Amino acid sequence: MRLSEGQTVKVKGKIPQDNSAHSYCPECWSECIQPYAAEGREYYRCGRCGYDDSRLIAFYPQMRYRILPDGELLHYSVGAVIEWEGKILLFHRRLFPFRYTVVAGHWDLDDETPEIAIAREIEEEAGIEVRPEDPVFVETLEEPCRRGADFHEWRLYRATVDQNTATLSDEADIIGWYTPDEIRGLDLTIPTEHFLKKLGII
Repeated sequence: MRLSEGQTVKVKGKIPQDNSAHSYCPECWSECIQPYAAEGREYYRCGRCGYDDSRLIAFYPQMRYRILPDGELLHYSVGAVIEWEGKILLFHRRLFPFRYTVVAGHWDLDDETPEIAIAREIEEEAGIEVRPEDPVFVETLEEPCRRGADFHEWRLYRATVDQNTATLSDEADIIGWYTPDEIRGLDLTIPTEHFLKKLGII
């Protein structure tokens, strides 16, 4: 059983309040869901209802989220357009949505500002130490993530570096610096395409 194209994930059960991490099946809301790898990508299978797809619903301590009136989840995200000599740093995700993305991640921890969160994501995902100061854009986008949200409130930053060194994280299978012309030919995540167009890069 897989989610149909464009199908949203909705919260169908009680939200855990026990300060522990929980992973739920998007179809039957059971915790009988387990990850597995196939062709270098990560998927999830439910032992109760047979759900087999690339998304789950995750809740864990300090998770920052909202539940919208229709039951859909909204997460908070940070991203950064990192530039070096006219090229943009992108990596290809081995986790859903399996597309090229700028450095990005969820902003969850209460004791982190979004600026600290994006600096941490840049170091974790690319091995680069840089601290962007102010977001270029703050807006909400409808776009699904692996952890079950279909909406994200984004803070998008921009930074320039003087070296093209970047290291591959375990969330990606490709990382590189791309010209605008090269980027136009790539399969991009929804926010990456949205923000690069808004910045006039592609």
